[in-house]
Amino acid sequence: MPSIYHTANKPSNADVGLSNLQNWSYSHSYTDATGGATKYASGKAVADAYNALNSSKLNAASYTAADVLAKLKTVGGAASGLDADLLDGQHGDYYRAWANLTGVPAAFPPSSHAHTWTSITGKPATFPPSSHSHPWSEVTGKPATYPPANHGHSWEEITGKPELFNPTGETFADGSGWTVIGKVNTPNGVKTMILQWGWARGMSGPGTTKYITFPIAFNCPVEQIHAQGTGYPWNTSGGTSSVINVAQIHSVTTVGMRVQDGDTDSTTFDISWEATGYI
Repeated sequence: MPSIYHTANKPSNADVGLSNLQNWSYSHSYTDATGGATKYASGKAVADAYNALNSSKLNAASYTAADVLAKLKTVGGAASGLDADLLDGQHGDYYRAWANLTGVPAAFPPSSHAHTWTSITGKPATFPPSSHSHPWSEVTGKPATYPPANHGHSWEEITGKPELFNPTGETFADGSGWTVIGKVNTPNGVKTMILQWGWARGMSGPGTTKYITFPIAFNCPVEQIHAQGTGYPWNTSGGTSSVINVAQIHSVTTVGMRVQDGDTDSTTFDISWEATGYI
């Protein structure tokens, strides 16, 4: 006959077709099930546990961010993951190494800068002098005036030269002299051409010679020389002779020459000469 179930006669799990489930007693209190059989808590036990936890939670109004930071600072060390010198898992020394940097330029353009003398290393103890120059404005301690000194300038260095020069020169007591003809362009530059003249007096016959010293020395070979006998002595009234005696010229240098009577006439006479060249 069928069983009648009541408080004193509760059905078993087998009676209700749940023979694979174990019957558990319940309690209004919860117990730690660690190491022991699993116990089920009633709804009241669960509610009591939540209420107990809720009453012991942190109060957000009184626990500030500063409190959290203070707690975090108590955790240190490279293994904590909170070390401030780590970036992407690398310490700061890693990023100070040039080889670990990316996107660096191959070269850096120079920029204007300066160094103090003491910061320059490897300086020699002394410096050999070398040829150089300074603008006038950089020279210090210049005297206000300079005493004149004997010096010279080349013709090309002289500025403001006139194009024409009045004849100048000198005449000597024996009838010789010289004068400036003017400036002449030559293959060797601008030269001053002069004309010199004079007399070889007392030529007394064939082969007679006299050495003539020019009133002023030429500075290059003589350009042209002319000499001829007058037929009468120099510095006389001249006379009536119309004889033109032959004169020869030898041994010409920049300072003088030798003239020779080239005629067969033994009459004493003088030879006039002219020479042109440059000084």
